[in-house]
Amino acid sequence: MSLRERLHAEADGAWRSTRAVPSLWPAADDVDERLLRATERGAFWDTLADAGVTLLVTREYEHLLLALRAGARRPEISYLPLPHPSGLAVDHRRGVVHVASTRNPNQLVTLAPAHAVREPGRPRAVGTDARPLIPVRSTFLPGGLYLHDLALIGGRLHANAVAHNAVVRFDDKTRCISVEHH
Repeated sequence: MSLRERLHAEADGAWRSTRAVPSLWPAADDVDERLLRATERGAFWDTLADAGVTLLVTREYEHLLLALRAGARRPEISYLPLPHPSGLAVDHRRGVVHVASTRNPNQLVTLAPAHAVREPGRPRAVGTDARPLIPVRSTFLPGGLYLHDLALIGGRLHANAVAHNAVVRFDDKTRCISVEHH
């Protein structure tokens, strides 16, 4: 293979990872999964199973959004690399999850459950209740906001803009529309 062919093949192979593309992080597949190791105390997984929920956890300094779920046979842990995820808000009415990614530029990442997941050339999974969260939108915001905590107040998404000591409110298109200084 010539140098030119190799360079084209490398370029063609770039940005194919389902972790790298939504996180805009080419090295997302290089996450050391030892960061996911944990020790259970008490009936943690049984409690998740009884509640029938998936617990979402942001790990700011490891740059990960984790999903913890008690599977039928064993715990299920999945993750999405995101730059410094901090705030998280679940909007049950719209069926989405918002995550604040606080590296410059700030991002507000919106995830939604996948309705059908299959690999090309493979049949659709039948009878599965697994609906992984997938990124459906990422909005870039001014770095000076330094978003942290997120909350839904009156059905509207709000964030703590640490750099301004303010609360910001977003419209339905996730644009910052007002700043209330405190």
